[in-house]
Amino acid sequence: MPKLIALARRREASSAEPKISWSLPQKGKATQYAVTLLRWTNLELAKIAMVPEALEPVAILVVPGDVTSIAVPPGLLVKGDYYVAVIDSVHAGDNDLKLGDRAAAPYRTPQPYAQASAVTSTFRITN
Repeated sequence: MPKLIALARRREASSAEPKISWSLPQKGKATQYAVTLLRWTNLELAKIAMVPEALEPVAILVVPGDVTSIAVPPGLLVKGDYYVAVIDSVHAGDNDLKLGDRAAAPYRTPQPYAQASAVTSTFRITN
């Protein structure tokens, strides 16, 4: 599982294009990472365990397994909004089907396949 470089409390990003980084998995080797950016739409719902209803997907960024950080592309995050990122470490088999190929083959999963996820703390864009 990726070890996140973040604290478990709310953080503030001084740029609308923050850098998100993680460390390599302790076991195995990732062939790619999928970083899902989610926007909190209602923090009050999150307080009463209704987390899925309180989050809205913003983007999924897929990078190769040797990459351990990304700069969020401009225009995705809005000043003043709260976000969380889910980092999925994926090991997909040696065939040609990768995460980015889901549109071409939506019901196929490369074999062997393993995935581990980590979630950042909530962060807010301040500038």
